[in-house]
Amino acid sequence: MLEVAVNLAVNGSSLLFLIFMMVIYFSKKNMNNIDNTLYKLLLVFNFLNSFIHIFFLLAQWFGICDINTIKLLIRGYWIPNQCFGVVLIFYVFLALKGENKEFIEKLNNNKKTFFLLLLMGCLLVTCLMSFSPFDITFTKENTVENINGLATVFFSITFIVLLILIIITLIVNRNIENKKKMLPFKVLLVFIIGGFTLGFMYPMICITEFLLTIISYLMFHTIENPDLKLVNQLTLAKNEAEKASNAKSEFLSSMSHELRTPLNAIVGLSTMIKDNSTDPDSRNDAADIYKASSNLLELVDGILDVNKLESNQMEIVENKYNLRDVLDSVVRSANIRIGNKQLELKTSFSEDIPNYLYGDSEKIKIILNQLLSNAVKYTESGFIKLSVDAFTNKDKCNLTFTVSDTGRGIPEDKIENLFTKFYRLDEDKDSDIEGTGLGLSITKSLVELLNGKVSVNSVYGEGSTFTVTISQMVFIEDNNTEIL
Repeated sequence: MLEVAVNLAVNGSSLLFLIFMMVIYFSKKNMNNIDNTLYKLLLVFNFLNSFIHIFFLLAQWFGICDINTIKLLIRGYWIPNQCFGVVLIFYVFLALKGENKEFIEKLNNNKKTFFLLLLMGCLLVTCLMSFSPFDITFTKENTVENINGLATVFFSITFIVLLILIIITLIVNRNIENKKKMLPFKVLLVFIIGGFTLGFMYPMICITEFLLTIISYLMFHTIENPDLKLVNQLTLAKNEAEKASNAKSEFLSSMSHELRTPLNAIVGLSTMIKDNSTDPDSRNDAADIYKASSNLLELVDGILDVNKLESNQMEIVENKYNLRDVLDSVVRSANIRIGNKQLELKTSFSEDIPNYLYGDSEKIKIILNQLLSNAVKYTESGFIKLSVDAFTNKDKCNLTFTVSDTGRGIPEDKIENLFTKFYRLDEDKDSDIEGTGLGLSITKSLVELLNGKVSVNSVYGEGSTFTVTISQMVFIEDNNTEIL
């Protein structure tokens, strides 16, 4: 009776743990795929197997030795046990092919055939376990001492096939990236070998259900956990999206560079014709070509900048520079853009600007050029003003750039969309204004890249003011030694 008591304790505890695990698993929102369905069947057959085994053990505990009752309980115990083995064989086979995406896709398209084969396998072992003969010998205490016969042979064959499949699975998937996925099969291999060995040495000690419950638990935490599966799927989707994004970025970078070369040539040649030709028609045509190619070149540059910013390839290149030289260059470019417009460009630069700063002067130049270009586009008359204030604290200089204009202004409800890519204010009314809607988006991204801030205040019909704050290091020269 000691063996019966041990079996009851071990299998009873494993049954309670299995019920607890099933409640948790079935209460979660699970994915509707083949391996998930197989795992559900494994849990159900494991539960039935454990449940009937408890009845078999209780029958021995209470001394029930009616041969027909005991045989019925044994067959009832064997059937879900063998069905568990068949489902596990299919599950292992699926794991064997799990890295083959074409196979999985084909399998998902033929679910009915797959589960029909599974049903036939379960029916086959059910028939074998229901009608195959076997003999029972009892101990003096009316407990089952030994079981032998054709049914036990079929019982063993299932697990031998399973053992072979597991070994093949582990060999084929030895280089799999997700090592945790193979852990349950490694443990199962050890358990099957250990279980057969223990059963041979101590025939009456049965811990099969306990071992199967442990395997089910390992599968839950390494393969079938819905939360883990969701994370894995999100990770795969993220990796695929990153690959697609990288491919897009590489394509845009390559195409942008390829387009720049002929466009620069067109801009240069049209400038020469425009400036040197004596034929008025040729000069007008060249001016149109120059304007169109310049706009296209600006679009290509904008797309390349956006691509770099989105792919985190835009680097900060820091060096020593004179901010006043940068401002002079920006003002000259703005005056060229103003051209024949009735606009006055005003400037106001603080006397507290240090002689030299250390930072990315090119990014600052792009930011100011974008803001001034935008102001010129949307201001027909009046003035545009560029103001620069500086506040130095030890080795850091806090710069405030302000670009204000007397243009058409921005409606309050549309200010929040200003920095959105390809957004153009009143695009239907501004068909005569060239632009891509990338300028302010690039400006905001570059300001944030420099750890700065950009804001806008505007009154519709009166004008707008853009304010950018950026901190730069002060470059100090002491005894011919440059010190930051």
